[in-house]
Parts: sequence; C-alpha cells; structure tokens
Amino acid sequence: REDLLRWGVETIMQACEPAKGVIVGAGARTIARLGTMGRNQELKVGPIVAGALEQGKQTYLADLQILPGRFEFEYLPLNTQAVLIQPLGGDKVAVIGCNKIRPFTSRDLVMVERMAPLLASALP
Repeated sequence: REDLLRWGVETIMQACEPAKGVIVGAGARTIARLGTMGRNQELKVGPIVAGALEQGKQTYLADLQILPGRFEFEYLPLNTQAVLIQPLGGDKVAVIGCNKIRPFTSRDLVMVERMAPLLASALP
C-alpha cells in the first residue's frame, strides 16, 4: 500500500507539471507529502477542504490570493497561488498546491480525478 501511495503522489507531481506540493491525509492526519511544504507540516481540515469533502467533488481554487480562506492552507508554501482539492472518500483528501494563478488544465483536473480511486485504495 505504501508503495502504491508513493507512486500515486509522484505520478500527480510529474503529470501535473504546475504542481509544487501534494499532501494526502485522512481527517487531520497527514499520510503522505511530496514537494514543497509550508510552515505547518500537518494537514489541517478547514472550511474549504471540509466543504469539498462534504460535497465529495473536486474543488479548484484557481486564484487563491483573492479568497479570504487562503490562510487555511498553511501546510502549503506562502507563495501558493492555486489549490486543487480532491476528495478520496470519507475523510480522506489530496490537496495539490501551485505557485501560479490558474495553472491546472482540464487535462490535469481529469487526471487527478482519475487517480483518486487509486490513492484512496492505498490509504489505511
């Protein structure tokens, strides 16, 4: 399972060229991290991530700087400009950060959505 999770996170980082950091967690527990991280190394489920989990749908924040909730993502670097939140079922989630505004293409969004079941199956 650990190898599958590592492979899934590495694949997201490689396939989504703009991605600078990926964090995968269950509840408030961080399970995997790759790339550049922020001050806080642990996943914190704030209102934006909680909303995505509740809806069970991918949430793409293309310009994080105009949102008051941007401070929720202190586990990503300070210069994070965009965030992609992918629910993985239950309280499990993948959060992908980028240092550019509107970086992810529709191809990136679909690829992350297709990787979600694989990541979910690798989580405890």
